[in-house]
Amino acid sequence: MTEISRTRLLSLLDPYLKEFQATAIATLITEGADTLILDQTFFHPQGGGQDSDTGLFAWSKGSAEVVVVKEFGGVIHHILRNMKGIINAGDLIKGTISWERRYGLMRHHTASHILWATFEKVLPKMEIIGSAVMADKGRFDIRTDREQLIKKLEEIEATANKIVKENQQVKISMLTREEALCVITKYGESSSILPKGIDSIRIVEIGGWDISACKGLHVKTTGEVGGIKILGRTSKGKNVDRLEFAAV
Repeated sequence: MTEISRTRLLSLLDPYLKEFQATAIATLITEGADTLILDQTFFHPQGGGQDSDTGLFAWSKGSAEVVVVKEFGGVIHHILRNMKGIINAGDLIKGTISWERRYGLMRHHTASHILWATFEKVLPKMEIIGSAVMADKGRFDIRTDREQLIKKLEEIEATANKIVKENQQVKISMLTREEALCVITKYGESSSILPKGIDSIRIVEIGGWDISACKGLHVKTTGEVGGIKILGRTSKGKNVDRLEFAAV
């Protein structure tokens, strides 16, 4: 099979666009399902613990639902369901994002960054060993002193909501590795937070509260999160707790 060129991932530039047009490059089977490859896409793939977009495709000869989006080696695979009609290479495809889901992912991903930074500031000895961002909630798996965590939960929620209410800018920049290193050091972060072997890095900066290297979906201001509610805590083993949260 001829090597397929990398897909231009336009959602990195403007996550608020709901519709787009692109050219079909190839159709194939991914994980047993019909799959479409485009030259460019606004559908955001799974990654970094964040769920993917869903939505619809339409073209002159048919339509299909987009149920999962995955990235393999820079190529975006749109996994389809209820495909009606035939897609040929070169066909013009109209994509429509499921906006309610997309905006939920944006709000919860920004909320996760706010919470992560809050954990680091409130809990002096803490390690996040797992996370997930969904359209309706998020979660963290945290290794820390359980007694201290339980004691600090109300403070953590209140501090995170203070950042939300301040309506701070969520600034997204594509930087060289040298530029990114310069910016993160202002927050006291080390080069360890930057992905290895990558020269162009997407940096997400939330006011003066948090800075991260991240390819996920985000809102423009913390006020769009609305509010952050810690839904509950469950034990996942010795000094490992799972916290679920929601943007409300």
